[in-house]
Amino acid sequence: MLFVKTMIREYGKRSYLVASWVWHAALAITGFAVNMWLGVVAVVLLTRSVAIPLRFRGQRRPKPMIAGVTEAMCLLLVFIAVIIICPHLA
Repeated sequence: MLFVKTMIREYGKRSYLVASWVWHAALAITGFAVNMWLGVVAVVLLTRSVAIPLRFRGQRRPKPMIAGVTEAMCLLLVFIAVIIICPHLA
């Protein structure tokens, strides 16, 4: 949710960007503590939360569809990871 907010409503606000990065880094650390593959998925999410805002830095606000489609793909990845890798968490 922080990623989408960072890319749409709070675009350009450094505090939200940093909060998003910290949240995703904590998620990656926690993911690796639970299961290696959940950690890998969390690193993908962290990479997305860093790469996309940096890609649009200094430019006009990206279209909301970019954030929405990216979020939908990541949600699907997380869903698959939880169901397949850690069914006991579902």
